[in-house]
Amino acid sequence: MPAPGPPPRAPGAQSIVTRHLDGSVEVVTDLDGDGVADIVQVDLNGDGVLDVTYVDSDHDGRLDTVLRDPGMVGTGGGGQRRA
Repeated sequence: MPAPGPPPRAPGAQSIVTRHLDGSVEVVTDLDGDGVADIVQVDLNGDGVLDVTYVDSDHDGRLDTVLRDPGMVGTGGGGQRRA
């Protein structure tokens, strides 16, 4: 008789990439195979450059750190990066 519940997860990192109609892209990554996101990365305008990254830095299952592209602050997602 099969055990109740979902099937076991494959070990290792897994990512889901979502491409939205507005051109934005979201990548959700589970690094340790527990079914909980460890990193969420967002490209707001579809230019291939990550604009916002959320990280679970202490591995407690909650995204607790935000990394942003400084070139995008206050631009509504349409700003340009400057060298």
